[in-house]
Amino acid sequence: MLGLVTHEMHFALLREEVKFGSKKVSKIPAPEEINWQILHTCLVRDYIDLEFRSIRKKIRFPYDLERIIDDWILMSFLVGNDFIPHLPHFHINEEALSILWDTYKNVLPTLDGYMNESGELNLTRFEIYITELAKFEHQRYADENDSFRHLDKFTERNQNSSTTTSGFDKNKDDGDDDFGFGVLDKLKATKPPAPQIQESKKDNPGQATTDEPKSADSVSSPLSSDDNDILSDSDTTSETSNENEKKSSLTVPKDTIEDEIDNLPLIEAEFRQHKNHYYRNKMEINLTSLNQLKIYVEQYIEALQWILKYYYQGCPSWSWFYPHHYAPYLSDLKNFKDMKISLERGTPFKPYEQLL
Repeated sequence: MLGLVTHEMHFALLREEVKFGSKKVSKIPAPEEINWQILHTCLVRDYIDLEFRSIRKKIRFPYDLERIIDDWILMSFLVGNDFIPHLPHFHINEEALSILWDTYKNVLPTLDGYMNESGELNLTRFEIYITELAKFEHQRYADENDSFRHLDKFTERNQNSSTTTSGFDKNKDDGDDDFGFGVLDKLKATKPPAPQIQESKKDNPGQATTDEPKSADSVSSPLSSDDNDILSDSDTTSETSNENEKKSSLTVPKDTIEDEIDNLPLIEAEFRQHKNHYYRNKMEINLTSLNQLKIYVEQYIEALQWILKYYYQGCPSWSWFYPHHYAPYLSDLKNFKDMKISLERGTPFKPYEQLL
């Protein structure tokens, strides 16, 4: 990456062969046993030109391979590097680079220039690119959501067939699935009562009575004896689950993320809830407002600008760091074109301090 940043035609990288998925060995190989690989960046430049030259006649400004390479470097940051994590669901081994490049070829003809201006991030153009790229994220979630729904239906059919085979006929349209399985659990847990001597505490205190066979009308089956309990348990479970579902979503004041969810279509609302779960569990952020989400978006955009300056102009701030282990969702990277990025240069750490 740094070799491409130099824009030097003749630049070569030499390193040991990288073997992915191989087991680590304790033996240190001898120099003659090491395989070496050499990469000429001029070949990478040629391949980048081959990839993007098709838009030469589509853009409204001169086609410049050096500027294309600059944008290519910027796009590579989105799959992660030494300073920031990759975007959610954007992995190199899952064709993330192809998605980034194809989106770029569709968006660049609509822009009035390149996104990376020698280390300065053009926020207006970059936001247009991110907005188009976010469509992939929405489509991916919709596809995965459909897959999970089909899986749920398949699992439910298997459960229905197994319970029917075991002698419990669970109607497919009973309505409350939890209620059906609650009845089955009570049937399995209930044992026939053994004859025993009981004391009637209500009618005749102190008088012992022995269980005797009763008429059919007075005999209570295990199911009927707990029928009311089962119904009440089901109702309670249903109410409790509904309350838990409400509590699982963020409890926020008005004009916040909750209001945004209420005004979204169903699939979009589910996607918003999915992202909120991601922020709580991955980034350990309990989002309570859109303004709070904006802060984390700006931190990520600031990170991209810091890296660009670091690559092209030198370290812009010695004290800066990205404060999270995960990146925001693409669809949340919006409304940042007017943000002001200010980086305090500070002073470099001493050699010993860098090791701490």
